[in-house]
Order: sequence, then C-alpha cells, then structure tokens
Amino acid sequence: MKLREKKGKIALIFNIALVIIAIIIIYQVWHIYRINDFGNFDKAEYTIGLSNFSRDDKVKYSDKYSYKIESNEFNDALIYRNIEVNENSVYRVTAMVKYENVKNEKSESEGGVNIGIMDTTEKSNSLVGSGDWQLLTFQFDSKNRKNVDIAFRLGSYDDNSKGTVWFSDFKIEKGNKDSNNNWNFICLIMKNLEVNIENKGIITKAKLKLESSEISLIDKNMKRFQTSMKEMSRRINDSNI
Repeated sequence: MKLREKKGKIALIFNIALVIIAIIIIYQVWHIYRINDFGNFDKAEYTIGLSNFSRDDKVKYSDKYSYKIESNEFNDALIYRNIEVNENSVYRVTAMVKYENVKNEKSESEGGVNIGIMDTTEKSNSLVGSGDWQLLTFQFDSKNRKNVDIAFRLGSYDDNSKGTVWFSDFKIEKGNKDSNNNWNFICLIMKNLEVNIENKGIITKAKLKLESSEISLIDKNMKRFQTSMKEMSRRINDSNI
C-alpha cells in the first residue's frame, strides 16, 4: 500500500511538472508570436534585410507591446496600413513615439521619425536625435483618393535614416474642411501724423498729412483688394487645393 502511495505521489509530481513545462512552452511560443505579429500592419524597407521590425514588451507606452523599428545602417523602413478614405476630406493621424539616436543620411528635415502617406512626400514633421514618448501628428487631404497607405516611418521618400523608434497608440480622425471665404483685414488711415526722422545722428520732426485725393485712392484700392481676395478664395476651393 505504501509503495502504491509512493508511486502515486511520484506520478502526480511528474504530471504537475509536465503541466508547468507545457505552460512555459505555450507562453514562450505565444510571446514569440506576439513580438513578430504586426496584425493589420505590413512592413516595408528600401533595402531588404537592413532593418529589424519587432514588437517590444519592455519599451512601451500604454499597450502591452509597442511597434519597434531599428536600423543600424541608413535605410528607409516603415510599417503601414491601407485605409479607406472619403474623397476631398481631411484626416488627422496621431501616434505616440519614442526614438533614440536617429540620424538622417542627407537632410535634417526630410528623413527621421515621421507619419506620412507611403510612396509620396506627404508627411508630418520629422524627429531626429533622441526623445521620450511624445505625440506625433500628421494631417492630410485625401483629394481624389479612396484609399491611402498610412506609413509610420524611420526614413522618408527622399532620405534614409538610422536609429531606433517605437510607435504606439495609433489613432485616425476625420475632420471637416473649412470652406469659409471670409478674410479679416484692417486698414488704418491717419490723416495727420507727426514723426521723428533720424539722419546721421540728427533728429528732425516731420509732419505728414494725407490729402483727400490720397484717402480716396486708398479706399478704392481696398475695395479692389476685397473683390480680388473673394475671387482667389473661390478658385482655391473649386480646385480642391
């Protein structure tokens, strides 16, 4: 009886150990899957194999994993997602970003960390150097497009970059176009003005006066300006610029 009990305890301990080992293996497999799973995002780079893409569970903002791009050599590397948009609409895309030792190959303003539309020069401001988590914003007009590839990038269409960046907390919002053609201007007319004029250290007081004909001319030009600005505004809105 005691031998059976001893064998039973050994079997129980063995089964518990197997369960623990199985849990560890499942967790490790799940973790490997998660750090390589980019979900609805696709990956792209100018020089294939030069950059590393992964999900990071140590450097993160609010999610369990951030999206990490690391380029030890100059490259244009990005993750992107195709989204449907309404034509002639404005959108705002935001993400939280953290970056380290980001450098551009050519220009300080062209590459770096940015959000933009893939295969175009449309992008947000670029970040270079190092910086802790901050909000990066990109606004664009869809124009006549129905789909766009929104890219979260280390590099750009015009420049290559190297360094490390983490992206997190992606968000896209649709806005409303401002079609207001009203312009606010002010024109101040001073009929009489007394000023000091300095010439070679000598200050002379001068009195200036506008004649009625000059005031009338200013009024006429302002009215012409008002009409011209309305016409310019109308042309801009009609051409969807």
